[in-house]
Amino acid sequence: MNKMKIRLVIGLMGIAVIGLILIQIYWITKAIEVNKEIFSRHVNDALQNVALKLERKDAFSFISMKSLKDTSIIPDVGVKSLSPSALKPYLLRDLRRMKYADYTVTDVPIDFTDEPKHSRRAAQNLPQPLGPEFADTFVTQMEFEEIESISQLQSPEEVNKILKKKYLLEKLAVDLARRTNPLQQRLDFYQLDKLLVNELRNRNIELDYEFGVFQENSKRFLFTSDKAEPQKLENSVYQSQLFPNDFFLEPNFIKLQFPKENVYILQKMSSILGSSLVFIVIIILTFMWMMRRFLEQKKLSEMKTDFINNMTHEFKTPITTIALASEALRDTDVQKSENRVNRLAEVIQEENHRLEGQVERVLQIARLQKGELQLDKEPINIHEIIEKAISQVSLIIDEKHGQLNCNLAAKNAVIKGDKVHLTNIIYNLLDNAIKYSKDNPEISINSYNKDAQIVIEITDNGIGISQEAQKRIFEQFYRVPTGNVHNVKGFGLGLSYVKTMLLAHDGNIQVKSASGKGSTFTFSLPIVNNEIVH
Repeated sequence: MNKMKIRLVIGLMGIAVIGLILIQIYWITKAIEVNKEIFSRHVNDALQNVALKLERKDAFSFISMKSLKDTSIIPDVGVKSLSPSALKPYLLRDLRRMKYADYTVTDVPIDFTDEPKHSRRAAQNLPQPLGPEFADTFVTQMEFEEIESISQLQSPEEVNKILKKKYLLEKLAVDLARRTNPLQQRLDFYQLDKLLVNELRNRNIELDYEFGVFQENSKRFLFTSDKAEPQKLENSVYQSQLFPNDFFLEPNFIKLQFPKENVYILQKMSSILGSSLVFIVIIILTFMWMMRRFLEQKKLSEMKTDFINNMTHEFKTPITTIALASEALRDTDVQKSENRVNRLAEVIQEENHRLEGQVERVLQIARLQKGELQLDKEPINIHEIIEKAISQVSLIIDEKHGQLNCNLAAKNAVIKGDKVHLTNIIYNLLDNAIKYSKDNPEISINSYNKDAQIVIEITDNGIGISQEAQKRIFEQFYRVPTGNVHNVKGFGLGLSYVKTMLLAHDGNIQVKSASGKGSTFTFSLPIVNNEIVH
């Protein structure tokens, strides 16, 4: 897959993920708005109920007081007959006796019905001097509640009682509408607070609030709760008018504010918000994991391709050498020289061993990945293995006019491990130190004991390893970039093999390097107790 297709796939996946996240955020925002509307509706309903209950209680208190004072002045109607024609004059007379400030009662038509269940008197054609603000209230107060049909009343005394009650109620209604008592005398702060608590609790709103009574005309608060901020409270959207039916009272509003309203709404939605956030995180993490795996597979594919190219190149050289040596052996002149035949036979054998070693290394890595490789562990002196490996590479170092310094200072060098694989570990590290040193390689090997372990350091003066490459040098098929892919021989399996085998021996390895300043590979292995090397 070329770079253009990879970018296209990543771009489309990114757009899809961003789209899903934006849709989720959109629905979360909508859910918050809906919950705010529900909360606002409940609060406003609670405020209206509080205002209604205050008005009813105030009216009840006023009527109770007035009823006790005015029962002695109720006039006697004097009804002696139950016929409509006999009742009408008394009703009109009764209405005319009710004197008001700026108007008088004129003739009011009164209609009766003899329906078997109910009768109703209607007051109509009220005079203009009453004023528009009084008209609706006056008509309302003038209406009778439904009573039994007048034809079913037992005696004129019952009619007298009804008319007396009617007179008292109408007078109380007019007095109630004309009240001028100061609002401070009609409100109880603690009672108002209690009503607010109960109404909010009835709507499952358990939240701290601040409230106050605001006078619209004077633009000031009559009183507020302790921690209320007047400016914020005045701008609150939660309010309801107190005593709206009082004509002589300036508009007063009870205002309510919730300092932690947003937090409360979010807490009420915690399950929805929590699940949505979990889904968003899952989407993001899944996308990141897929991108990472996608890029890893891409890099792995590239490294495998490089590995195949390098392996082909590494195999081609010994195969070509063997082919040339075999062809030379067929030459009759060569066959006559025993020394030349032996030399060609040695070349074929060496190249064959080289091929065998390379194939075996690849097979070992494959077996390690599958967990099929069995280690033959036994007590081994690691110093002896180091010395053997040095003898194998000393000729190569001499050919490059290099130098190898060895300081094996560890007093306890006995470990428990597989001799073959430990030899390969040392050889691979020395081989890399030689290959990545351009001219006159200088290599040093040191050993010492630390915390029941033997620590071995192999240092070179080679090209060094960048910080970015150090993070990946122990990965399979990875090779440090050096320009031409084939200018340094190898499959990219050596250091991966080294780390895998050290971990299998309960060891570890680290690298310290900088570009152009050489490298130091430090690995450690647990020692066998009570084994001292003198």
